[in-house]
Amino acid sequence: MLSSTLAAIRAPRRLIPVVLVAAGLLAAELLAGGQPLAALHSALMCLVFVVVGPPSWRWLFGRTARGSYALRLAVYAAIGAATVLGLAWLVPASLGMRVSLLTDRAGLVVTLVLFWVGGFGLGRDIELELSLERERARNAELAQAAQQAQLLALQSQLDPHFLFNTLNAIAEWCREDPAVAEKATLDLAAMLRDILDGVSQPRWPLARDLALAEDLFGLHHARDPERFSYRVEAPALDGVSVPPLLLLPLAENAMTHGIWAGHRGEVSLEVKVGDDVEVRLGSPGPFRGEREGGHGLSSLRHRLALTWGDAASLEVRAQGERTLAVVRFPR
Repeated sequence: MLSSTLAAIRAPRRLIPVVLVAAGLLAAELLAGGQPLAALHSALMCLVFVVVGPPSWRWLFGRTARGSYALRLAVYAAIGAATVLGLAWLVPASLGMRVSLLTDRAGLVVTLVLFWVGGFGLGRDIELELSLERERARNAELAQAAQQAQLLALQSQLDPHFLFNTLNAIAEWCREDPAVAEKATLDLAAMLRDILDGVSQPRWPLARDLALAEDLFGLHHARDPERFSYRVEAPALDGVSVPPLLLLPLAENAMTHGIWAGHRGEVSLEVKVGDDVEVRLGSPGPFRGEREGGHGLSSLRHRLALTWGDAASLEVRAQGERTLAVVRFPR
């Protein structure tokens, strides 16, 4: 019942009719008999109406009510009668008040009807409002669950060519350099464990994302150490978390469209932390626009928007004969 009273107080528009009635009774009592106590008594009855009437209706007829409708109706009528008659007789008698507009016979009938009808109207209004609030909360939960499902689906959009190419390379190294092949196999297994772990999580530390990108560079570097060098630089990243595998598509693009597209040089991954976090990935080969049919950059932008809205951004641009990708998001 307390929730009904609080709901009525939270929405002042619901109390406007009650306030108007109370003001009218107050003025009528003062004009009719000049009894200040009677005027206060009228205001008290209106207050008790708000506290008792709507919660009683919701308790007896709300969505959780059970049992015979006729019995519940009788109980509601009895609560109204007990409340109105008790206030009409007990309070005036204890204060030595004369009969007022609300305590004479005609006034009692009117007050009782107002209690029954007003309690029904205000109680039903509160019930509908609370039902809408529950529905909005449920819709918000569903929207959050759908957003999380989108994030998990986007996390799983990884380039399978990397796995196939690496396995083919490991097969060649088995004949040429078994030690390198063994290390690459162990590194690939560890990397795949991290990827599978990341797909199932909503967030993880940015440091893990950087370590995963560095592992990717290391595997590609093992295939041809003379083709490129790489470095990863970041300050302390305590407390900075991101959706897992956020940077992996950029790292894969740097390898696929930069290094293995015939370009040589250094691949750099740097993080700057201020009010925002900025991740900069530079790779050999000039950026010539997003490729038709590619989904890596669009998926990354989608994930940024789902996680941080307009506060996050992805910029990819040519920088001479190199490509620079810059990801920004709130710390």
